[in-house]
Amino acid sequence: MTSQRGDCLHPDNFCSRPDGGNTGMCLPPPRVGEACGPEPFLSTQCEEGLFCETVACGARFCVPRRGSDEHCTDSSECATGLCDPLTHACRPQCNSLQRAGCPNGLRELSAYLFFAAALGLSRRGRHW
Repeated sequence: MTSQRGDCLHPDNFCSRPDGGNTGMCLPPPRVGEACGPEPFLSTQCEEGLFCETVACGARFCVPRRGSDEHCTDSSECATGLCDPLTHACRPQCNSLQRAGCPNGLRELSAYLFFAAALGLSRRGRHW
């Protein structure tokens, strides 16, 4: 059984099971530089703003999430939660002003512009 956040009374704690059994000790999630992973005595989730990275020899440690344009292999590694699968770089946070830079953003932006144009043309023909 792997340890997970929320096994204890406090939602930000996990139940560390050093012997891999059913009993354990509630601990806060690991911080920067602390070990993490699927072992029963470790947490697979790190403190807020961090992720569990595998380094040399298969060891895993909590490190800060990466910023925009930094290398990534998974969205959980990025501060924005957006890893571009083609460039393997963290994307900036999406907002309504940057829709073209978001996943499916160009398609959504094109559909919005088409809808707005169609609505404008349909209103032009009416004389109120």
